[in-house]
Amino acid sequence: MEIVLNAGETGHLVFSTLHTTSASMTINRIIGMFGTDEETSIRERLAGSMRFIISQRLVPAISGSRLLVTEMMGSILRTREAILLGEKEGRSLDDIIESGTVNGWHSFEQSLFKAYEQDLITDETALLHCTNKMKMVQRIDTLSIHKPRKSSTGTSLFADLKMHEEEKLRNKSKL
Repeated sequence: MEIVLNAGETGHLVFSTLHTTSASMTINRIIGMFGTDEETSIRERLAGSMRFIISQRLVPAISGSRLLVTEMMGSILRTREAILLGEKEGRSLDDIIESGTVNGWHSFEQSLFKAYEQDLITDETALLHCTNKMKMVQRIDTLSIHKPRKSSTGTSLFADLKMHEEEKLRNKSKL
């Protein structure tokens, strides 16, 4: 990772892969590769040299094949600030990505929801692969007002999720 940062800082185009689930996890993984005594300088170097992070996942499609869903984050003042100072309330990389659609960015949730809107994946697939389940439930329930769910039991997705959680609790208490 030291070589990657050096190359990026000197203007070289660097492509690298990491096994992470999102752009914010990628930042955390890179910072975690160094000791705590180096964290401040690594954050500065990363904020200065990182241009884009693109994350990808393959999810099951309704057609039986796999569908590529992506997340894309670039470097602007807000992302650099979140990298330099760390994430906290009001400075979350996930929120910054979601609001970065004007820059062409998108989150996994947005990509999954778009695939669901286009009937490429089921609501269960969207929920299984998203990182913020409640946000996805709200999006799907809002859409279901105008578009009935194909796999629905007739209730809202929120009600289905709540019923599933209650069933898990009942099964746990039986043990």
